Amino acid sequence: MLVRNVYLSLDPTNRIWMSDMDQYMPPVQLGDVMRGGTIGVVEQSRSARFQPGQVVNPGIGGWQDYSLA
Repeated sequence: MLVRNVYLSLDPTNRIWMSDMDQYMPPVQLGDVMRGGTIGVVEQSRSARFQPGQVVNPGIGGWQDYSLA
């Protein structure tokens, strides 16, 4: 489904992800989409479980206007 993100999380971990220090995930590279939890609105869906207009929490959608889930 295509989700239009309307809320993005901002956490202390974002700062760590931008560094080269040892961490539990690889650093976010310059130019990549920053990781982050999102809440959004379904724009398009091929699933009967999710309808356009429905508010969803797709998880780590990243800091971007739209995400695919």
